[in-house]
Amino acid sequence: MNHNINLRNLIPSFYTLSKTKVVNGIQCEKYLYLSVHKPKYKTPPDELTVQKFKKGRSFEAIFKESFSNGIAVNEILKKDLFSQGVAFTNEIFNQNRANNLFEACFLYNKTLVMTDVCQIQEDGSYIIYEVKNSVEEKEVFIQDMAIQYYVCSHSRKGLAQFNLVLPDGNGGFKIIDKTETLKAFIPNVEQQIIEFLKILKQEEEPSIEMGAQCFQPYKCEFIEYCTKENTQKANPIFKEIDF
Repeated sequence: MNHNINLRNLIPSFYTLSKTKVVNGIQCEKYLYLSVHKPKYKTPPDELTVQKFKKGRSFEAIFKESFSNGIAVNEILKKDLFSQGVAFTNEIFNQNRANNLFEACFLYNKTLVMTDVCQIQEDGSYIIYEVKNSVEEKEVFIQDMAIQYYVCSHSRKGLAQFNLVLPDGNGGFKIIDKTETLKAFIPNVEQQIIEFLKILKQEEEPSIEMGAQCFQPYKCEFIEYCTKENTQKANPIFKEIDF
């Protein structure tokens, strides 16, 4: 679909947190801090994780095909998605007509989120679809969607419905309305974001011992970093090693 937007006129937006960063912080505040301040120490994902991501993206792509004339914000903006995605999304909304947006961007309280599918209605209201390639609902999905719901509902009025999309087991989709569930998480998400913004301003990374949070709900990308850090503390002779 032709979006009729002059990309040169889009005003960049600035953010500190993303949905992924907030999820990192909920899992472990040190994970959040390192992902922002020391990203070079991440361990690349293994092949199993890469394949899992690919399957998830493939399922998401199939669901998006069910929406006619969808506007893929990420494909239009490419490398400028993170800086101009919010302005582009706002321009589409300002056209005051029905549209389907993929990777629509919303910003509130210095937190940026991108939605899998944003279905804009003719009256300006909108419906969000979050796609997960899983046969069952998981707690982490609600956590993920709650962050998006908080940002979307505060940044733009008219959020009518927020749906979770899962495989139905027969090659189709199961769409579950989670709107009322997500509303209850707003105060908690807001407090978490306020706390995470404070943590990111600290000069030193949080001092948190390794534990179960290193693997749940996801394997942390800084396990190798923290393991070596612990080794250095236990054996000061290794402190000069550059890893």
